[in-house]
Amino acid sequence: MAGSPQIKFTALGGAGEIGANCYYLNIDGTGILLDSGQHPRKTGLASLPDFSIIENADLDFVIISHAHQDHIAALPFLIKRFPYLKIIATPQTKQIAFLTLHNAVSIVKEQLKDDEELAAFDHEEVELLVRTIETLRVGEVMELAGYNHRSRHPVLLEFFEAGHILGSCSVSLDYKGVKTFYTGDINLSSQRIQAGAVLPKFKVDNLILESTNGSQASQTLAGWETESARFASSINEISVNGGSILIPVFALGKFQEILGELAWLMKKRKIPVLPIYSGGLSEKITRLYDGNRYISNFNDPDFELREIPREDLYKVNSFEELFRTPSIVLASSGMMIAGTYSFNLAKFWLRKGKGAIFTVGYMDPESPGYLIANSKKGDKIQFFEGGEEYTVACEIRKFRFSAHSSGDELIKVAEKLRPGNVFLIHGDDDSINYSASRIRRTVPAAKIFVPEKGREIILNA
Repeated sequence: MAGSPQIKFTALGGAGEIGANCYYLNIDGTGILLDSGQHPRKTGLASLPDFSIIENADLDFVIISHAHQDHIAALPFLIKRFPYLKIIATPQTKQIAFLTLHNAVSIVKEQLKDDEELAAFDHEEVELLVRTIETLRVGEVMELAGYNHRSRHPVLLEFFEAGHILGSCSVSLDYKGVKTFYTGDINLSSQRIQAGAVLPKFKVDNLILESTNGSQASQTLAGWETESARFASSINEISVNGGSILIPVFALGKFQEILGELAWLMKKRKIPVLPIYSGGLSEKITRLYDGNRYISNFNDPDFELREIPREDLYKVNSFEELFRTPSIVLASSGMMIAGTYSFNLAKFWLRKGKGAIFTVGYMDPESPGYLIANSKKGDKIQFFEGGEEYTVACEIRKFRFSAHSSGDELIKVAEKLRPGNVFLIHGDDDSINYSASRIRRTVPAAKIFVPEKGREIILNA
């Protein structure tokens, strides 16, 4: 449109993949980064967004949509490189960041001990970083104007409920009436705890849309209640036969939702009351869920996770104790990454004929969790070349309690917001390509971009 502001978009990570999410916008001289994530399966420089792309760019703000690793874990590296950046997030994301970034210090130090190109961060640096995060509540508006901003009109920032995890938000940037909307990780449907996303009522010009569940295969994903019934039936089957169940979960979001689901099923007498084992970072985050329940987008603010009885997993002396009576174990990481507690438990569980491993979310195709989730009794699996071979003796069941919108819901986002331009990010090639073909049919006026890392896209020039 004639006379409209110039907006530049560049992906530094998260283009054609789920991980290292980081997107650069230049709005008439104001430089804004959307998220600063780390790839959960990679280490060192390979795990980070390519910050060299913006070395000489206008750079003023970094907006964090939520506190999952693939959206926030690279923040300490970013601030080390660009210490003048102003960080903005919801109050809940700031609280979670304090826990997760401190928790990552020793992990990152170990990963980078032989890396000459990248220095690890310490607890003092995390402390200072988190203190500098400026918070913005959902529904409030903040004016942004960078050092080289070329107008007396500021960029207006507003957060919307994203329905993904505690503190998650979608980001609206309004400049001279040109509206850019970044969904972050968005879920239109309610989970057991978290209520669904709230979309703006206005039309947007530029939509930056996640596409995690956008593939054709993902169109058949069952809804939460359907999965709940299948989940309950499988728990009953395993526990009646004297078995225990391992459920790998992410400490943030998935742990709280599955814990809430188990409590709901027990309260409704759909499953027996079984011991639940958990511990570590997930328990600290759970206290934040309870503490923020009246000011968050939750289905039932009166429900407290702390009321659910559970045993401390980290006080168990031998994994054999977990099979003395039918039990449920919630342990991270959700993808059973090598070296994590869930990975060590899984190796033990695979040999237990009465046991079962239930996977409840997305698995990166190259993660140990993906290998386990796609195995069955009698299969032989090997996690590393030359490593120990395991014959699967336990039951393996897959469930999808997704914290992301379904493929149909992603199209609804585009239909409702009627964008002029759509940027498809945060998904594999199948998800992005299938989403693009559906959006072309349902929002034919929209121009669709599939960003490549480092390639600048100029709009309204």
